[in-house]
Amino acid sequence: MGEKAATNKVINGLVNALRDVNVYVRQYACEALEKMGEKAATNEVINGLVNALWDTDADVRGCACKTLREMGEKAATNEVINGLVNAIRDTGAGVRQCACVALGKMGEKAVTNEVINGLFNALLDVNAYVRRYAREALEKMGEKGATNEVINGLINALRDVHADVRWRACEALRKMGEKAATNEVINGLFNALWDADADVRRCAYEALGIL
Repeated sequence: MGEKAATNKVINGLVNALRDVNVYVRQYACEALEKMGEKAATNEVINGLVNALWDTDADVRGCACKTLREMGEKAATNEVINGLVNAIRDTGAGVRQCACVALGKMGEKAVTNEVINGLFNALLDVNAYVRRYAREALEKMGEKGATNEVINGLINALRDVHADVRWRACEALRKMGEKAATNEVINGLFNALWDADADVRRCAYEALGIL
């Protein structure tokens, strides 16, 4: 039903269901709110989803991140952003991935020191997908994300064992533009011109052309 079912009565029922003792009920409530997207982005729903970020079940926590992602900038409150920063450190890799994606969807509204530091730490995550989505989030935040820590993290990412991660690092540096034009970045991108992966080489050329 999705957005068509987003009446006040239904939304209130789903908010209550987020506190149900049954884990499957909580998960299905999250999924229903995710399908409703921005139309369900009331204060009560957002508060309920923030609480769900601390659920004992990893699937519920991950679904809460996905739902906040679908609500985008409408859900970009301080409480949500702080909750997602904590979710970057979740024990579940899927939750960490979803938290990075959600922060990227919120864009510049989520550019705080805490978010940048959290995403920087995620650049070193053991999971390749978490590293990838952390880079995508930083890329979407553009020049406001171009702190020294972030830039250094992206330089390290140019040497990642996964080609997709190296490509994302090049792309993030390209989008940061002149703010990322340090000697270390230029040297890293220059070395990437000899990468084994053609997409990485292409993106390194493009990034150097902009810097």
